[in-house]
Amino acid sequence: MATETVNTGVRQGALRVAGGVGVVLLAQEIVQTLTYVFSTLTMQPGFTSFETLRFTLVSFVWALFFYIVPLIVGVFVAMRWIVPIDVSLTVAAVLVRSVIAGALGSGVLFMVSLLANFFRNGPVFNGALFGGSFPDMRVGGADIVNFFGNAMGQSLIALTFVIPLVALAAILQWVWLDRLRRRE
Repeated sequence: MATETVNTGVRQGALRVAGGVGVVLLAQEIVQTLTYVFSTLTMQPGFTSFETLRFTLVSFVWALFFYIVPLIVGVFVAMRWIVPIDVSLTVAAVLVRSVIAGALGSGVLFMVSLLANFFRNGPVFNGALFGGSFPDMRVGGADIVNFFGNAMGQSLIALTFVIPLVALAAILQWVWLDRLRRRE
């Protein structure tokens, strides 16, 4: 019975860790968005509220689906199947696993950002993509380097933000599992 409860806690731990990271990133994005709206409306009276709200809404949705969600998915997949947190681990092992989970989340963000850059900037393509398989979609060599550089920069910046969050959430999950085991 006690082992079954701890195993259930280990399985649910990935969701807790990824959810905790997601809540913090979402709160950060909300505060950043509200700060932008407030500063724009007060400091630049030439902007109409509709223009500001439209731009802000598009930016928020973009950040949600092309920044926060890929990070959460990568952290969840890592914590659930690749490097799960267990009671028997040491603190150092939990920290190493959290770094691996953060790196995987950043890797998923890189892939999503690269694909989003390809398809978001479709009208400016100037060379055949995939040997002309998609004749309406064209991309040149310099654009590919820019897309790759933007995606790499975004994922590396996200890595520096997400590793401390994942480490904190993983340590809290590990402590919670230890208390769960001791209670039984």
